[in-house]
Amino acid sequence: GAHVYVAAEHSASIAVFARDPISGLLEYIDALSLHGASSLPALASVTSLTFAATSSSASSSVLYASSSYPGALLVFTRHPTTGSLTLLQTVLGVRDSLAGAMGIAVAADGLSLLVAAYVSGAVSEYTRSPASGSLSFSDSIHDGEIIRASFDDTPLPFPADHEARAGAHFTANGVDYLIVAAGSGGARVYTWDPEASAFSLLHTLNHTAYPH
Repeated sequence: GAHVYVAAEHSASIAVFARDPISGLLEYIDALSLHGASSLPALASVTSLTFAATSSSASSSVLYASSSYPGALLVFTRHPTTGSLTLLQTVLGVRDSLAGAMGIAVAADGLSLLVAAYVSGAVSEYTRSPASGSLSFSDSIHDGEIIRASFDDTPLPFPADHEARAGAHFTANGVDYLIVAAGSGGARVYTWDPEASAFSLLHTLNHTAYPH
């Protein structure tokens, strides 16, 4: 709780603040611009931030940042004392699956990361290294199609105006579930099949429009 990080969408930057543990007051330290300055990539926005611990040491963690345009994930290592961030990895979407990337969720076991992107109407899954926090593409639901290594044109029962706006993950009785806010299509619940490494539609909640 020694530092606070803020994603600024329109300025495409991540602001870093020091936090007083007693008063809770914040002191501005620095801001990382993603407009192509220094060694950082030139991205137009930063939409969400998510931290996750790594197994390299008890105090180490990485920060995942999403960019909605052109669509990317950034992985930063975090200094446990100063709170400074160092770019570890830049991940671009497969078939523009990260266009409009807005929500990030790390699985409870720390082995995968899920991203919801509203422009491409996609939910993507990345395999996560527990030691370094680096990511590699695993699977994606994109415009009602399942993509994994080869293209599968069998459509899932999504409405034509389906948009993945946000996602949330939880585990119950050893089963991983993913809830996706699907724009005017309401919300959809998926289960994850670890043997097939693929999502499966379980239930559609169509009594609510444009959930977030």
